Amino acid sequence: MNILAKPYEPLNLGYSNRGTVSMSSSGTGRNVAENLARLEIPVNLVASFGTDLFGTIMLEECRTLGINTDFSQITGNTSVHNMILNHNGSTNFGVVTDNNLIGAEHIKDLDIADSQITVIEAGVYEREILDGLSECIYMLADTNLKKLQGHSLQQFHTIQTTAAEATNLSGFKVMGDSSLNKIGTWFMKAGAKRLIIYLGKKGIYYRTNDDEIRHKPPRVDIKNAVGASAAFMAGVIYGSYHKKSPEYTIGFAQALAETTSSVDSSVSKKIDPLTIERLNLWRNF
Repeated sequence: MNILAKPYEPLNLGYSNRGTVSMSSSGTGRNVAENLARLEIPVNLVASFGTDLFGTIMLEECRTLGINTDFSQITGNTSVHNMILNHNGSTNFGVVTDNNLIGAEHIKDLDIADSQITVIEAGVYEREILDGLSECIYMLADTNLKKLQGHSLQQFHTIQTTAAEATNLSGFKVMGDSSLNKIGTWFMKAGAKRLIIYLGKKGIYYRTNDDEIRHKPPRVDIKNAVGASAAFMAGVIYGSYHKKSPEYTIGFAQALAETTSSVDSSVSKKIDPLTIERLNLWRNF
């Protein structure tokens, strides 16, 4: 569950700040799943829900959206993510209670090898869980990408990460387009089939063995940066699911992320394929 506090004025540390506080269902994997459901993509969510009120609310919301939670784990207390934003919507700091993470043993026991696309969040990654998964694995790693250090990346079709995490694993610091090229080459040689570095306001770096694209988005009014990365991943999956071109996929994913950044919740409630398609076309007009 995500609890978001945002002051009206620049944050004054050490004092109470007047502002707004909102609560919404969240979690990286759950956010990706909700975006996909709203984009009319069939999705199964493997996650851990608490037996408390927060867990009950989140499960009911998933079922209302048509997200299958039959493979999920229901136990303990729901993890809570408390985020303190700056007045402009950028993240100041956050505190996460990770007391209810899904375990590798639960995932290994699931029969999900036939999934067309399997998405793993790096925080729950353990090497042994890959054996029972499909050959098309997408890794979303806003944190914890260094857990892959020393491992082959050949099982990963797509890795979406941040500049900091890409630097941690590859050893190359992001200092411009030439350094992004070095990082992309490193990931391709390590076995990944596609790399996406989500650079926030600075755009996107997209790399495969055949394509290298640097996408710089227009400036948008950011109310909330939480959830944008998950929305972008959902857009990438949408493009892959419908076999779209790299250029279309990046544009669609960026439009979805921008839509999410313009609302106060972790996922925009106003998205659907046609709306995002029109936004993508308008941005490129």
